[in-house]
Amino acid sequence: MRDVDDEDEDETPRDTWATVRRLWSEAAGDHWRFYIVFASIVFYAIFNTAAPAYSARVIDELWGHMKLAFANNTTFSITWENCGRTIFIYFMIWTAAASFYALQSFLMSSVAERLNLRLRNRIAQKLNRLPLAYFDAHRPGEVVSRATNDLDKMSESMQRGLLQLLVSIGTVVGAVSVMFVFSVPLTLVFFFFTALSLLVTKVVSRRTHDVTGERQEWVSKITSAVEEGYSGRLVIRAFNRERQSSAEVHEASKELARVSTKPTL
Repeated sequence: MRDVDDEDEDETPRDTWATVRRLWSEAAGDHWRFYIVFASIVFYAIFNTAAPAYSARVIDELWGHMKLAFANNTTFSITWENCGRTIFIYFMIWTAAASFYALQSFLMSSVAERLNLRLRNRIAQKLNRLPLAYFDAHRPGEVVSRATNDLDKMSESMQRGLLQLLVSIGTVVGAVSVMFVFSVPLTLVFFFFTALSLLVTKVVSRRTHDVTGERQEWVSKITSAVEEGYSGRLVIRAFNRERQSSAEVHEASKELARVSTKPTL
């Protein structure tokens, strides 16, 4: 078997949809949570889009009653019939949007952590069945990094990246629908700048992806060096390799700091 340091790992997924289907099957017991999350995103997008549109009505009604009060030389006051009902509805729209956002965030975090725990258990069972030849050909720190850092990154991607993507899609769809109602030319201008931003984002994300992949590689190396230095400290001292081990950790730390501060453009 080849040593892990000699492997040329590709950070690009080999089959993205196959990975998605596998994760979906692993989360079989939490599918109902996903459905509630999707429904919450839809309702959140509806209320989040309706709130700014309804605010125009609130402002118009407030301004109309204020002008009427000034014209009659009376004191302007807000009652239930005088703008109070409109303001209350506006408040309830934002409350509903916040409630659905909190619900989807809580459920997505629950799904991600449950899936993370399930995959960790699967990895532990797999490691217990692997032959000793596998551990002879792979550094312990690399195995630990796969079971910790990679799964943590997956959980973070689901809780933040995936959820933000779905929320953004719902928000954009709702905003475009409202823009079409108010002004078609404004919507066309929006599409132009959206296409331009997507082009720039594609260029930047490609560079960011390369830097992130390099950073994760050095995180794996420093985790491996620290784990081996800690668990094998007696052997290292017996062969008088304290300085070499310390130098390896410091060098990996310097490279990780260099990659972490590398500009993406």
